[in-house]
Amino acid sequence: MSIDLRGRVSADDDDEPTQTNPQADPGFSRVTEVGTGNGGRLLHTAGNLVLMRFPSPDEAVRAACAMQALFDASPGVGQPPVIYRIGMHFGSIPLDRAPKQAPVFAGVEQALRHAGHKQILLTEDAADHLSPVFRQMVYEIPARLDGEARSQALYELVCDQNDFGSLSAQHDQPALLGATLRLSYRDRDWRVSVRNASLIAGRSSQSDIIVAGHLASRFHARFEYRQGKFVLVDQSRNGSHVRFQNGQEVYLKHQELDLWGGGTVYLGERKAGPESQIEFVCEA
Repeated sequence: MSIDLRGRVSADDDDEPTQTNPQADPGFSRVTEVGTGNGGRLLHTAGNLVLMRFPSPDEAVRAACAMQALFDASPGVGQPPVIYRIGMHFGSIPLDRAPKQAPVFAGVEQALRHAGHKQILLTEDAADHLSPVFRQMVYEIPARLDGEARSQALYELVCDQNDFGSLSAQHDQPALLGATLRLSYRDRDWRVSVRNASLIAGRSSQSDIIVAGHLASRFHARFEYRQGKFVLVDQSRNGSHVRFQNGQEVYLKHQELDLWGGGTVYLGERKAGPESQIEFVCEA
């Protein structure tokens, strides 16, 4: 299993473990805690990547679902969420080789490169070795991997958090019951809270926030309060770009993202003018 903690893979990552202090990174420590707690063993770190091995695909799937539940839990006001994606493959790692030199790593790396934001992908080899209980949780997607031996299908893991969310409860942050998400567009403000849990932004006159951007859809995106956190849900043709105050950027298309701190949502185009920009601030 390979876990990317920033949602992208850098081609410049080398084969040496990162020289920074990984234990100071909350995302890294959470991954290793959940992974080892589900039978995993840490093999390698490089930049934003973590490589682990598990005794069986079932245990890897259980760990991946626990990681997803933990990462998707509310980080609390002012705390950044973990941006992640996960790839899994099945195979052996010879004891006389470094982990990244083993043939199995190529499959893991390819699965990870196909994964989108908050997505968990498995190769066909990994899916074929799952027990029936876990096999029903994976679904083939329209993409294939071209390996040296044969072409393989890719599968997405869809976790049932009713079963796998218990681990995240140990790390839950206090619910944001008194918090609000302030949205600003063209000198007007709107607020999302537990009392006003959803707003829609788009070009339609029926949207709560009516925007003038020509690349925005009629009902482009929803801003929601959900289980103690604020969530942006893209439902558009052209997608949404989010830039947080710390400089982190995320692109969404028919996906959702936890909002924290403050920043800007661009509806349809990253370089669009103010007619497509909605500013947001999470207020305690």
